[in-house]
Amino acid sequence: GSLACGIPWWQAGSNSPSPGPSPPSPATEPTSEPAAHPTTVSAWKGRAMGDNTHLFIAGAIAGTCEVVVVQPLDMLKTRFQLSPGHDVGVLAGLRTVAAEGGAQRLYRGIVPELLCGIPKSSAMYAAYAQTRTLVTRARGGRDDALTSFCAGAVSGVPEALIVTPFQVVKVRLQAKEHTGRYHNAWHCVRTMLAIEGAASLATGLQVTIMRNCVWNSVYFASYAALNSKARALRGAELTGWSGRALSMSLGFCAGVFATCFNCPFDVVKSRMQAEVSGTAVGSASSDPSMLARMAHIARTEGTGALWKGFTAKSLRMGTGGAVGLATFELSLDLLRRL
Repeated sequence: GSLACGIPWWQAGSNSPSPGPSPPSPATEPTSEPAAHPTTVSAWKGRAMGDNTHLFIAGAIAGTCEVVVVQPLDMLKTRFQLSPGHDVGVLAGLRTVAAEGGAQRLYRGIVPELLCGIPKSSAMYAAYAQTRTLVTRARGGRDDALTSFCAGAVSGVPEALIVTPFQVVKVRLQAKEHTGRYHNAWHCVRTMLAIEGAASLATGLQVTIMRNCVWNSVYFASYAALNSKARALRGAELTGWSGRALSMSLGFCAGVFATCFNCPFDVVKSRMQAEVSGTAVGSASSDPSMLARMAHIARTEGTGALWKGFTAKSLRMGTGGAVGLATFELSLDLLRRL
């Protein structure tokens, strides 16, 4: 799954008390601080609910900036995943894609990404916040990495339900096999509906749910653990740009780590969504099930093929989280001063 800002702003704008007892001093004991960026939480926790408008606007701005910055990496990631051969380097891959139609080719498929960004993030963050509250209460007030893991796993379901149709269109536009087939996103939708039916927009829903649940759970849990450890080691909470830099670094590491676990699901998802009747992508399997496709890819292309596009995907997720966080907090600061 892709996080619009890479930060849990739901806690930043909440005026409800945190569940469980107050955490101990980080100088003496690791805190059970959830997967939240410390600068955002410390600055905005407990503000009035009217700030939710600012949070929504800042999130929209950050999500848009993130997509614009990382879309070339997303394009390259999809191309690598659909190709049965060995991946070339990231720079070489970007040059190859740009050679097909100039720099604008790197941004093919950006419209579906922009359109689904806000509803996807809103659904995912809301599910995460509600689930984390429930799990924390069920665990007697413990709001730690395990709680974040459970909440992240649940949050991937509504996120996938919203994002799947947009992902199908994006992958179709990005696939080299379909160059010239679709003029733009709207033409792609109309063509799919006319030829393949409405059900084609739900292609790969099951594997998308798995991809998002796995990534969200590992990301939020690992970020919570890293953040807790960092706060315990430094003995005091960093603020300002130093705190933001630390948050971005932790978020980047957590994003790369999470990608290690969900990459196989993403490869299968891309190949399923790129397939049109009469076309084959990669080493096609006659069995449509997710696990059968994974086994087929591993058997025919090697196990490493399940991690195709890993470098581009890791850079995409890590860079996106860093850009989203920086843009979000800058936008939020500006909006608060208006």
